[in-house]
Amino acid sequence: MLIEYYGSSGTGFKHAASIYLFNSRNGRFSTVAINLPNPTFYREQQIITAYYIGLGGGYAFTPQWKGMMLDTLETIAVDIRSEGDQLLCVSETGNRATGKVTTRKKDAAGLPPAYRYARYAPVISRTPN
Repeated sequence: MLIEYYGSSGTGFKHAASIYLFNSRNGRFSTVAINLPNPTFYREQQIITAYYIGLGGGYAFTPQWKGMMLDTLETIAVDIRSEGDQLLCVSETGNRATGKVTTRKKDAAGLPPAYRYARYAPVISRTPN
């Protein structure tokens, strides 16, 4: 079961989804939700991207489905900081498979294209196709 909603507080984009997985063995939904901020679902690759970035920074991550669990493939820590008279967005990306960490500095908040930063597309459509 998927419940989409918009969060009530915070400074960043607050689209969210709560997922309750169905266990076919016992015929019941999980009672514990998997909560994802601003998710984008890539069904063929069985991955999801999710993020939250507010005024002071935030985070992003890419989990992959492993049965009834999610395994994190990538994490991104985002820090908004002042350097001299300039605000910078510093992101540190960690690849779990390789252990490689990459740091980038930009003059605006952003994420890799797969995260669809500021371009949320609902999973549940309210209009007919």
